[in-house]
Amino acid sequence: MKLARKLIFALVVGIFAVMACNAYLRLRSQMEFFEADTERDLRAAARALASGIEALWRDDGEERAQRFVEEVNLLREEIDLRWIWLDQRRPRELPPGLSPEDVKTLLRGDVVTFVRYEDDGQRRYMYWPLLIGGRPPAALELSESLVREESFIRASQITILLTALGVSLVCGLIATVIGVLFVGRPMRLLSEKARRVGAGDLSGPLILRQRDEIGELAEEINAMCERLAEAQRETARETEARIQAIEQLRHVDRLRTVGQLASGVAHELGTPLNVVSGHARMIRSGELSPAETAASADVIVEQTKRMTTIIRQLLDFSRRTGPKLDDADLGDIVASTLAMLGPLAEKRGVTLQVAEAPEAAPVRADRNQLQQAITNLVVNAIQATPQGGTVSLAITRRPAAQAAGQADVETNGEDLIELTVVDAGPGIAPEHLPHVFEPFFTTKDVGEGTGLGLAVAYGIVREHGGWIEVSSELGHGARFSIVLPPASPPRPAERKAVA
Repeated sequence: MKLARKLIFALVVGIFAVMACNAYLRLRSQMEFFEADTERDLRAAARALASGIEALWRDDGEERAQRFVEEVNLLREEIDLRWIWLDQRRPRELPPGLSPEDVKTLLRGDVVTFVRYEDDGQRRYMYWPLLIGGRPPAALELSESLVREESFIRASQITILLTALGVSLVCGLIATVIGVLFVGRPMRLLSEKARRVGAGDLSGPLILRQRDEIGELAEEINAMCERLAEAQRETARETEARIQAIEQLRHVDRLRTVGQLASGVAHELGTPLNVVSGHARMIRSGELSPAETAASADVIVEQTKRMTTIIRQLLDFSRRTGPKLDDADLGDIVASTLAMLGPLAEKRGVTLQVAEAPEAAPVRADRNQLQQAITNLVVNAIQATPQGGTVSLAITRRPAAQAAGQADVETNGEDLIELTVVDAGPGIAPEHLPHVFEPFFTTKDVGEGTGLGLAVAYGIVREHGGWIEVSSELGHGARFSIVLPPASPPRPAERKAVA
């Protein structure tokens, strides 16, 4: 039941209860007053008649006294009179309702009164003792019908009941109007406002022109919504700034990696440039036949394409782009990454190999961002591996059940895709393992690392709905695993960059 209905119901019930109690007390008071008044009239009449009857009995005898009672009975319509003998020597039947105990009471000189139910309704009886010394005891019976009293009580009951109902209805109507205007409608507006706030809609202030607690509550809710709206705007600004900072850090990390790759790329470009230069000089000398000139031109074109591919890979990697999720094959991304990092690995004397890979490893990813995450892991592995060592990569599948306990990971019941990068370096100390993904945490020498690579990789993988695991033992290298959900419908929702 709504609050307004509860208040109206409680008020109406309270008013009706008060009116009912008042009606009961009034009826009871009127009945007691009526009974007392009736009994008082009977006593006054009995006292006056008894004095006259006793005087006649003493002066004129028994018959004259009884005849006087009969004459008076004919004259009084409201009260019936009768002569009653109490002397047991005169065998007479006692009137109905008068018990032997009542007779003893009358013989002691006391008055007996009672009410008896008869066919025509209730009737009040009063017996007044007539005790004259030396004469048989008698009593005067006075009886009066209570039909008027019953009619009066019924009329009073109906009047009081109708009054109580009328007052209750009027008060109920007033309470309904007041409850709807000052409780029901404001509470409904407050509920609607609370639902809108819960749904994230903070617009539209709640206007209640009431100077009471509900009006104060509405003002507080409006103030709360204003504060929440300002907090939302501030959060949006901070989030946008945070995203931009993260993107900037990722771009810086890409540029750092590009710098590390530059020497390797220069070496890669040196050989095709020498080939192009040699063939160009041969063509310029004019000593070649037309067929040899065409062959040299083909070599120049081929080497030019090779150099263009190398430079394009480096530019694509360094270019700053926004996230764009699409279906991709993890094997293709790994192959492209290893081709780009080949010169760096060759310069350091480290071998890159893919130990295991399925025919297809479909994932839902931003190719450039995922390539950056893989690049960061492989570059760290190359730097950690001594000359002559091997960095091994493997693409495998994991059961979907292993995603339980990982937040925001959607597998749709399909196996997870896992990329493992294993180096042959000295390993990571146990006390450093919990901090490897923290920004700016690094154990490398000054100038070799910024502490952003693993942190950036961790953020990118989390945005793709996966996670990164790391395990290591001192002297036995380190093992990093990127675990991603498969690209299968329904696809994971594209996520905005978060830290």
